[in-house]
Amino acid sequence: MVENTLRPAYEAWAALAWAIACAWCLMLAGLSGAPAVAFLATAALAVCMAAFRSWQTYRNWHLKVALVGHDFWQIPMDALDRVMATAPDRLWLGRGFEWMPLHTARAEAVARTDPQILLPPDWALKLLRVPVAQIRETRGAQWIHGVEPDEQDVRIPWKHVAGNTLIFGVTGGGKTRLYEVVTYQMVKRRDVLIVIDPKGDQELMLTLQRACERAGRPDAFLRFHPAFPKSSVRFDVTKNWNRPTEVPTRISDLLGAEVNDPFVAFGWRAMNNIVGGMIYTNERPSLVRLRAYLENGAEPLLERCLQKWMVANYPGWERATDELIARMAKEKSGRGKGVETRIQVNNPRLIALAELYHRDIEVDKRHQAINGLLSHCEHARDHYNKMIQSLLPLLTQLTAEPLDELMSPDYDDVNDPRPIFDSEKIVRGGYVLYMATDALSDPTIASAIAGMTLSDVRAVAGAIYNSGERRDGFIHLLIDEAYEVVNSPLIAMMSKGRGAGVVSYLAAQTFNDYIVKFGNSEAKARMVLGNGNNVICLRVRDLKTADYVVESIGDVQVPELTHSKAVGSKTEDGGMEFSANFSTSRTLRATDVFPASLLMRLPDLHYVAALSGGRIYKGRLPRLMQPGEAEL
Repeated sequence: MVENTLRPAYEAWAALAWAIACAWCLMLAGLSGAPAVAFLATAALAVCMAAFRSWQTYRNWHLKVALVGHDFWQIPMDALDRVMATAPDRLWLGRGFEWMPLHTARAEAVARTDPQILLPPDWALKLLRVPVAQIRETRGAQWIHGVEPDEQDVRIPWKHVAGNTLIFGVTGGGKTRLYEVVTYQMVKRRDVLIVIDPKGDQELMLTLQRACERAGRPDAFLRFHPAFPKSSVRFDVTKNWNRPTEVPTRISDLLGAEVNDPFVAFGWRAMNNIVGGMIYTNERPSLVRLRAYLENGAEPLLERCLQKWMVANYPGWERATDELIARMAKEKSGRGKGVETRIQVNNPRLIALAELYHRDIEVDKRHQAINGLLSHCEHARDHYNKMIQSLLPLLTQLTAEPLDELMSPDYDDVNDPRPIFDSEKIVRGGYVLYMATDALSDPTIASAIAGMTLSDVRAVAGAIYNSGERRDGFIHLLIDEAYEVVNSPLIAMMSKGRGAGVVSYLAAQTFNDYIVKFGNSEAKARMVLGNGNNVICLRVRDLKTADYVVESIGDVQVPELTHSKAVGSKTEDGGMEFSANFSTSRTLRATDVFPASLLMRLPDLHYVAALSGGRIYKGRLPRLMQPGEAEL
């Protein structure tokens, strides 16, 4: 079927004519003196036809009035609570409609002409109480949403959201409002929520805090902000790991170097040796302690490791150690045989313990952690300092004040009232963490903070997946400006986190942001973003981003009418014989379901969503009002 609803409402004249006919018949029935039955029957027929033509006129005008658009929309939290109560198993995404091929055809028809020509006159819109002035001041093409006059609540099953979601939108397009609406519902469902916000949006933070209060769990809200350390919780980013090698890996991943980079590999090995020694001596790994051992030397740690091993495995080690120390003292005075010193440090006891370990312990009986630390401490110091030059600046940044206390908390400090959390504690307790990384002040540190947090979350997700003890509900991970923190832990959670209940939401302004992140490799960007089954796109200004979203949505067949006509005459007959023909054909034409040009013209707070299962929704979002807040 080919629709032509944008034409003039010719039915209005027919409705008027039938109404006049009805009035004329009623007048004749009362004044002519003839039998009134025939006039009344004719009048009844005229009424029916006038009503039918009026309904057709209404349908035509209803669509045209919808093209005017909608005013700025605000709802209080109470209203959203009522909406959620009617369908608790679905995510509410404002109001809109499912985009069908019919809407594609309508959008193309409107785009071919000036939408202002199709709109009713201003005097008619005023009678309908349509706020024309306010709507026309809104950025974007309001008529895009108006191709469907009958909008409804957009409700998405939560199980469809579990496929990860990509969000695109320019600054000011409505991403923050989308976060507010979505995260409020997550909190009310008592799901775990971790929000990583580079900007530190105050309204989003207040929304999460209010949602926790309205859910009866005010203590569930946690705030991490390096710019406000006194009011921030402490977050131990190295608390959770399934294997000790994960700790150096999550740090070296932040360097962003190639896999075979010798400096990164050396730094990883150095950190792994130190972490192994710390675990062997029951010392909690932390960024501050790692930095201290890397900068000042790991010899004190090695001494504790050797002494612990000797106590358990070498009877008489104390006497043997004292003998070696005495021999070294004689050597120093020139009266004794020398002891080989592989470790360049002025610590006779450590040198003696290391010599005993090398001399008396068989290779197959040695401890792996001690072997690694011995290799670390015996390495030439000058070469060692050169090889860790790429690692130390990163650790210095992550342990500078106030991050030294916030990310490497001291569990023994009873004078610090700030609570200590980690990913496992957040997941088990069903908390809501709002983490502002303060990227505007220091983008490098902000990226590192987010990367370490994601690594800790991945470790917890891996433990949940391996144990099979999945909690009720989801673990939502919402990341704004996600291209800045895309790393291997996040990619792993996107591809494999569903089994542990982890759902990721990655927001960015353009597709090019991801391409630049991966060294201008579009193939790598597509490979990573391919893990997102859902796409929500607000207004974009980048054509490549629009093309990527349109490609994700797909194409459709729309009907198209083709008209042709021809006239002719025979000159040999004096031009008196003419021929003419006119034909109309209907064909199907392939086109984008939602054209890229429309994505670049969406009004503020309007979006297009392509969800797993192939459904496309066009919707608009409200601004969520805080309790007691006056309308804008």
